Amino acid sequence: AKAHNGLPTKTETRLKNRLALDICTLIFNLQTSGIALKLKLDSSTVITHWAYQLTFTLAGDEESCFRILLDDAHTDFILNLIRHSEHSKPQQVAKSVNKPALIKEIIRSLPLTLNVKIAELSMNVADLTQIKAGDILPISLGETFPVAIGQSELFSALIVEDKDKLFLSELAGKNENSHE
Repeated sequence: AKAHNGLPTKTETRLKNRLALDICTLIFNLQTSGIALKLKLDSSTVITHWAYQLTFTLAGDEESCFRILLDDAHTDFILNLIRHSEHSKPQQVAKSVNKPALIKEIIRSLPLTLNVKIAELSMNVADLTQIKAGDILPISLGETFPVAIGQSELFSALIVEDKDKLFLSELAGKNENSHE
């Protein structure tokens, strides 16, 4: 939900900042990249010039990407670390660690929340103020239900019940048939 002026709400901004810090922490640590970059959130300063930009493209799709912008201090830290490692040790082949595969696995394991919209009811404020506990609201359920991450619809699905649990079934994209 956007604020009235089209800008992100404070909650959206906090979540976006948290996700950005989590992604950067996953990438910039000794086990993943060999770079232990210290990051902290600083909302008091607006940076308009970035020294370096890293672009990560997911599955070769140019629209599925994110960027990490590095300021001068972080760029200098990384460059000094690279220079130091080049001069202090002979070149070594990575010891059985496939870093691109490790980064890909980290990104693939990021938690996401799927939202399934099962009902929508339009009513005016007067009707809304008349609702009491125990009232029954008439709604019609569709055959399939849209499944989304945030506001982006991914596909639609049937909701089925098995052994007192609900499951999504017959997953179908907007212009596709079933992915069952």
